[in-house]
This record gives sequence, C-alpha cells and structure tokens, in this order.
Amino acid sequence: MIGLAFLSSLASAQQGGGTISGKIRDGGQKPLEYVNVLLLDAKDSLLKRGALSNADGTYLMEGVAPGNYLLSFVFVGYQKKWSGVFEVKPGAEHHADDVVLLASTDLKQVNIEAIDPLFSQKPGMLVMNLENSAVKMSGTVFEALTKAPGVMIDPDGNISMKGKAGVQIYLDGKPTYLSSDQLKDYLMTLPASDILRIEMMSTPPAKYNAEGSAGIINIVTRKKQQSGLTGTVSGGIGQGNTTRTEGGINLGYGSNKLSGFARYDYSDPYRQETKVVVRTVTNGPHTTVFDQHVGLGFRPFTQSVKTGLDWFATKRLTLGLRVDGTSTERNTVLDSRTTITKIDSGSANVLHQINTTAGTFKHGSVNVFVNQKLDTLGSELSLSADVLRYQNRSVENYDLYFMNMAGGNIMPASFQRSLPGSNIAISVAQLDYNKVFRKTYKMEAGLKSSFVRSDNDLPFQNQDANGLWQKDYSRTNSFTYSENINAAYLDGTADYGKLQVQAGLRAEQTVSKGISPTAGQDHENNYIQLFPTLFLSKTISEHHSLQATLFRRINRPAYDELNPFIFYVDQYLRKVGNPYLQPEISNGGDLSYSYKSNIYVSLGASRTTHGFAHVTSLVDSTGVTSQMVVNMNTIDNGYFSLTWAGSPVKWWTSSVNMTLNYNHYLGSLSGQNLDRGNLVYNFNMTESFLLKMGLKLEVSGWYQSPMEYSIFLIQPSADLSLGLSKTFFSDKLKCSLSVSDVFLTQAQHALVNFQDQQLTNTYNFDSRYVYLRLRYSFGGSGSGRKGTFKNVADDLQKRVG
Repeated sequence: MIGLAFLSSLASAQQGGGTISGKIRDGGQKPLEYVNVLLLDAKDSLLKRGALSNADGTYLMEGVAPGNYLLSFVFVGYQKKWSGVFEVKPGAEHHADDVVLLASTDLKQVNIEAIDPLFSQKPGMLVMNLENSAVKMSGTVFEALTKAPGVMIDPDGNISMKGKAGVQIYLDGKPTYLSSDQLKDYLMTLPASDILRIEMMSTPPAKYNAEGSAGIINIVTRKKQQSGLTGTVSGGIGQGNTTRTEGGINLGYGSNKLSGFARYDYSDPYRQETKVVVRTVTNGPHTTVFDQHVGLGFRPFTQSVKTGLDWFATKRLTLGLRVDGTSTERNTVLDSRTTITKIDSGSANVLHQINTTAGTFKHGSVNVFVNQKLDTLGSELSLSADVLRYQNRSVENYDLYFMNMAGGNIMPASFQRSLPGSNIAISVAQLDYNKVFRKTYKMEAGLKSSFVRSDNDLPFQNQDANGLWQKDYSRTNSFTYSENINAAYLDGTADYGKLQVQAGLRAEQTVSKGISPTAGQDHENNYIQLFPTLFLSKTISEHHSLQATLFRRINRPAYDELNPFIFYVDQYLRKVGNPYLQPEISNGGDLSYSYKSNIYVSLGASRTTHGFAHVTSLVDSTGVTSQMVVNMNTIDNGYFSLTWAGSPVKWWTSSVNMTLNYNHYLGSLSGQNLDRGNLVYNFNMTESFLLKMGLKLEVSGWYQSPMEYSIFLIQPSADLSLGLSKTFFSDKLKCSLSVSDVFLTQAQHALVNFQDQQLTNTYNFDSRYVYLRLRYSFGGSGSGRKGTFKNVADDLQKRVG
C-alpha cells in the first residue's frame, strides 16, 4: 500500500513520455513476430531504441521522449521498410499505420543494417541481448552463461552473481528441474544459438518468488511461432579425456487456433577427472598424514521429453497444457588410494577403496494454465497449476582393501553398500491479476500456494564372511520432510518517460516439518516473512541513466541439505545433512549507471543473516572428516562492476567485464569464532570476429582471483576458449567447432587451515575438449500465435537434489 501511495504522489507531479504502437503483417496479411522495429531520430537517423513485434504482429514503445522520429522495420527474408516522419508529444499516444513487409526476391542481398545493443538496462536487471548480436555465440547455453557479466560458475555447477551464491536459474520462466551438477550437464546439451537474451535480475520484482538470495538469472530462448510444421534436428560430438555425444529433435506446429510442440533431447557427457587431497590430522603429540589420489568417472546419460499445446479459444482467452519428463541413468566409479603415514612412528599403510554407483533419477510434471486478456491495454488474469514428481534410486557399493606399502593385505577386505531412495511430490497453484492504466501505470497482484513432501530411506548393509548382506542398523536411517508455502504479492509501476518507479511487497508463510524416526528427531518451523522491493530508474539525458534498487530476499535449504543421512564418500570422508539448517535472509541494494548502451557501472551491498556455509570438521582422532552446510551469523557482501560492450570496427564485437567483490564471514564453527573477509576480483571477456566466407570466430575467457569461502581458501583459476562457426543453405544448417579451456587452467585448488584441520585439495576437471555441433532447421511459413505458458514451481524445483 505504501508503494502504491508513493506512485500516486509521483503521478500528480510528473508528466510522462509518449507511446508508439502499431502492427506488422506479411504479404498474406498474417501477423509477423520478432520483426526488429527501430526508432530513429528524424534529424540524423541515429538509433534511439528498438523493439520486437509480438505474436500478433503488434509492437509497443513506451516512455519515448518528445521529438520527431521515423521507424525502420527489419526482418530476415523480407524487404526493409521505413515509416514517414512523425512527432511524439508528451503523454500522447502515436498509433502508426499498419505495415506490410514483402518477402525479399533475393535473399542473398538481405542484410541486417542495425542490431540491438548487446546490453540494456531495465528496473532491477541487466539484459544481455544475444538474438541480434553481430556474431551468434557458438557452443552451449552453459558456455554462454559463463560469459555473462558478473556471473561465475564453479566446476560443480554452483552459480554466483556479483560474488554472491544463492542464484535461482530460470529457463524461459520454467524450472530447470535439476540440482547444480545436473543443471550443468543439462545446459551443456542446449545450443547457444537458441538464446534470445539472458536476464540477470539482482532485484526481481515482488511478483517473482522471494527465493534466491543473490537474485534470478532467466535464460530466454528464441521461439519462432510459425504456421504449419517446423522443426530442428541437432547433434554433437566432443572429445576430451572421453568421448561425449548429444542430440535432439524439436517439432512445432502453429496456427491461429492451436500451437503445439514436442521435443526430445539426449545427453551422454561422459567425464573422467582426478583429485588429490592431502590432510594432516593432529591428535595431541601424534600427527597423521592422509595422502589421497582419486580417479573419478561420471556418466549421467539423460533423456528428456517435453510436449505442450496452447488452444486460443478466443482472441483474448488461451488455455494450455504442458507435460514434461526426464530420466537420468547415473553410473559413477571412484577409485581411491590413500597413503596413511604416522609421522611419530614413521609407519605407513594404504587404503584402496573402489566406489561404484548405479542409479536413476526420474522427473515428471504436468502444468495447466488459463490466461484471459481483459482489455487492449494489456490487463490480464491468469491461473496456473503444477503437479510434479521426482524419484531417485541408486545402489552404491564400497569395496575397501587395507594394504601395506608393498601391496600385501594387512586385514580382510570390507564390502559395504547403501541403497538410498527418495520420492518428492510437489503441488503448486497461482493466481495473477495484472491491471494496466493508460499504459502508464500498472498494478499486479497475486496469490500462490505450494505443498511439498519428501520421503527418504537409506538402508545400509555389510557383507558377512559368507558373502551375505546384513543390515547395518547403526547407519540405516529414514527422513520425511513436508512443507507448505503460502504467498501473496502486490506490485505497482509508474512510467513517466524519464522516470520509472516500481514498488512491491510480497508476504510468504512457511510451515515445515522434518521427521527422522530412526534418529528420534522432529523439527518444525512456522514463520511469516515480508519481502519489499523498490526500483527507481532515471534518464538523465539521451546517453546517461541511473537506477537504484532496494530488496529483501530468502534462500531456503535444498531438501537433501536438511536430510540427516550420512552419505559415505570413502572411509575417511562423509557428507551429512543438517535438519537444524535455517533459511538465509538477504537485505541490500545497489546503484547503477549506464552510458550509451556501451558502459555499465554498478555498485551495491547486502547483509545475509543465517548465511549458508559449507564446512568440514574432524569426527574423531582417526582422521574421519565430515562435510555439511551450516548457518553463519552474517555474510556481508559488497561489489563494484564495470562492463563495456561495443564494436571497435564493423567486423569486431567486444564485451569486457570486471567485478570486484568483498565477502565477510562471521560466525561460530565447532566452538571457534570465524571472522574472515577478503577482496575478490573477476574478469571475463568475449571477442567476436566476422571473417571471410561467412566464418565467425569467437575468443572468450575469464579469470578469478584467490578467494575465501567459509573456511576454504580457493586459489585462482582461469579459462580461454575458442569457437568457429558457419551457416549454410540460407542459414538452415549451422556448424560450429569449439575448443574449451585451451590451457587447462580451470583446475580448482583449495586450502583449509582451521582448528586442527590442515587440508589441500587439487581437483583436475575434464574441461578441455573439442566439440563439433550441427543444427538443421526446416519448415515454417508465416506466423502463428504465441502461447502464454507459465510455470509456478520454479523456486521449489531448484531445491531438489
């Protein structure tokens, strides 16, 4: 209410800019979607801004400064067209004449003479526009994400933005269905050529879930809703330490009444990696050194099927259905040799352990939605509901051999296994109301309710002398977790041309309960949190603008992080869930400046209470170490980011970003205070070159300085990658050849020196590989209508491990 009152007071004191709208058709009078509409100054034809036409062929530009302009309409395969000169008056609406674009008679002579800037600023977000960039990036969506300014991804797939962890990843507003490592494998199967833009929202509006203390990254892919049957077929093969393959087919159908699609993808990203861990354990006068060398083999074979159908019952009413399914067959082999040396006696032995895991991860979801447009201004009412199911099953074997340095057995071999299984059920419903007042003021309100139940079992068994499996009751456990989140939000927006204001408030009630019968543990939570947001955007002059934001957000634990099960990595390393883990709450704000869509400067700060931190601790004097996630008292973050994007010459497009972060951790771990902070700087760049014969070359790289995370000191790492691409047959066939991590500099080196723990960890990833990818598109003519699919379970699915 306060936010809306603030907007009303501004409305009486300001006069907004003008509005430009119109409609575009082809020669057959069918609407054209994704036409570039460019607003040019009538005096010198300088580009002022751009827009894309919607599925019904309409386009809209709001907040246009008063003046004389003309419009240019550009679409591949069609003849370019201009409007006449017209005037935009303060607060007035200019309805341009309908435009008809005729197909080009000579496709070889069709050139895009103007492109959208690589970056653009919107309230609370920086948008990286890739659809119309001079050079489309080769490679995968995952590789494209690593090139986004301020975004860093560690080798396990954990994503941070502007130095903060807790980022939520959206794909076309839909959940990715996967945990961090599975997300990495999935994004590495999707071609970057499909990306329209990457939206980096450090401060999402109130209509978005409050989940994600560092914000949201939404990857928007290109969707051509053409009439008739369309499709793409893609495939790829890569060679690193192992051979990897990928492929898929995507079919679509569009008309003025129906729009549907069916997609199948598969990925076989086989990886072989190595790790060296050296731990020194001191127990009184005795010191023991554990020197561990590990070979890792991962083979997550993933298949996914996605289908959907939109029915345009009337011009304003759309009904839709989505059915998705994913299945991953996991096969993992860990071969570890640990030399255990007792310094005081000089004796040494070897533990040889072989872990094999075979399992399946299955996911299915059904989504139904209804969207009712209420008027021609854009007001609408929508209802969406999701039902999702997850099933995780595996058999994990641990074979242990105890030997002397000569290789002889010093005790009988030990054979153990666990059979973990989990079932997760999620049900979500959301109602949204969007009211537009004269295209200047907008109000959004909504309700959402979600229900989650997670059932987990961990039978553990030992093999006896007769080769029979016997249940180990000391390590067998079960855990049930249920959660209900109810939310309501109200958001108001006002656009006065040079000033845009958006204020919102979201309330979320969380009721959760975790039960572990075998451990005798029962944990309940019931709390209500308020999440306000405020955005201010001011255009100072033609080339200068400022933005300011304030926010409050939450990051809830992943379901497996709450699970008190003990997962055994090897004889001396285990991972344990923490049922006492509380959500982390982040409060902060930032200030941004942009110049000519080429230079972006931002700085901000936040404080996170109960911040998550991954820690290790010694279980006993034998050197057994446990890993878990705990709550810190506070994590303070400050950042400064500078981004430049432009074209030094016509055939060279450049993007460079430098980000400085300061993170400070304050808390108590194992009875000892932790008070650490350090300055970290990241640098990334992408250089694209148009060569002869239509070849496109891309050189990209990044560098991350040393950094402290909780009790870990992480050494610097870097990357340099190359890509070459070319299209054939009127851009229907695209071929790309890429080489990642040319100098093998992505390896991770981490140190721990805390309490009685001294540890060095070197992880060498299978990061250098050569990849050949082919993608062929077929079919399609004219334009069909575009659906309004909305998934409302995005925040919950990210927490599924």
